[in-house]
Amino acid sequence: MRLTNFEFGSVKVAKDQVSIQIPKSHFKYDSLNELNDIKSDRINFLSVLDIQENEKSNRVEFYYEIPKGLIPFYKIKNEDLIVKLSILKQIVEDDVLSSNQFVSIHPSTLFYRPMKTVKYTYLANDLMPSDNKYSNIDRYKALVISVLSGLSYEICLNNKDKVSKKKNELIESIIEVKSREELLSDLESLLEYKQYYHFKTNKENQSKKKIRRIAIVAVSFLVLILAIGLTKSMANKEHVQTVAYYEQEIENVKEENELKQHLANEDYEKAAESMRKIGEDEEAIAKMFLDAGLYQQALDTEPDYLNDVIKILYENDKKDEILDLKIEDNEQLETEKQIVSYDYAELKAKQHFIENEDTVIRLGKAFADNGNMEDAQLLQEKVKNDELGNYITLKQKNSELKTNKDKLATLEKELKKEKKKSKKKDKKNQIKTTKEKIESLEKEIEELQKK
Repeated sequence: MRLTNFEFGSVKVAKDQVSIQIPKSHFKYDSLNELNDIKSDRINFLSVLDIQENEKSNRVEFYYEIPKGLIPFYKIKNEDLIVKLSILKQIVEDDVLSSNQFVSIHPSTLFYRPMKTVKYTYLANDLMPSDNKYSNIDRYKALVISVLSGLSYEICLNNKDKVSKKKNELIESIIEVKSREELLSDLESLLEYKQYYHFKTNKENQSKKKIRRIAIVAVSFLVLILAIGLTKSMANKEHVQTVAYYEQEIENVKEENELKQHLANEDYEKAAESMRKIGEDEEAIAKMFLDAGLYQQALDTEPDYLNDVIKILYENDKKDEILDLKIEDNEQLETEKQIVSYDYAELKAKQHFIENEDTVIRLGKAFADNGNMEDAQLLQEKVKNDELGNYITLKQKNSELKTNKDKLATLEKELKKEKKKSKKKDKKNQIKTTKEKIESLEKEIEELQKK
């Protein structure tokens, strides 16, 4: 199960079903039946199984069926660029934002199947929450840039300065696009080019594999033959180019073999050198360091891996190691260190200016852990995150449980000392009520822990 947020609430993805939960206060209906019109089957949209009011959470919940083979959109980051471009092109072609009703294209609400299938979920009638703050082209561009850059959809929609810092020509060109038609044309051109390049590269790779086999078996022999050919025809440019080509191929084979050896020996710095020599990008090298648990080296290579590093350290109960990490002039890392060391004054001052949602959730949990429940609740109201909400409630329930257990212990001691029958009876009633309260709290805590 995966929990994420979108414009108006949260999205919970299970194996064959997705639910969208939105605070009831965001709606304008008098009766839930007034939302039934969105249950109608629509092309490109998942079928709505049910709409319910959850009285406990005071939220409206929409349930959708996920057909077999559809993939949650967050997994598109693992796909080849050709798949990403095909899906993005399909979304712009579908143009669901031209509908008279509000449609969300937040990544948390989308599903896809390579290469051209996209399914949408959240469609709002006029009684449901919607947002017309952004133009359709701005929303399409934000989604495209988010997928291609790895930045969050929210940042791509709200923080163009941060997007521009990527200094990527493709992203810069998308930022400049003025219409859906122009964006679609750019995506089509790029997809055609990448498909041609992919086909061409595959053919070249097949040839290179044959060359590598020859090179591994008879490197010296190959160089000797080429040298003889070169000596006989020094003026022949083709010979010169051929020698250079085969020498580079031999060098690549050598480096790839050395890379495997460096990784086997856990000599990751030398492995990074080999990766650079064979043309691997910095992101691949950073991923290698990350997988090896060398978090500072990963950040030195690719600072954008900070969130991944912090998540891993929290999951492995090693968050104190965050204090040793270094990235020059990085505000998020500074905030993360303040969360670990719990610098309350600084965190209190900056809590409303933190953009990264994962950082906000970690801060909310830190507030709750240290008894600053009011601050934790304020952050929860800002992000409306189920994980943080459950965490805060769990802390409150555990605190209440401890209070009642302490009260029970005190009452039982007082009962033993009490002599008067009337007061003994009163104490017994209080003990019974407190035990019932403890039992109820323990059940609530167990349910929250399951979530």
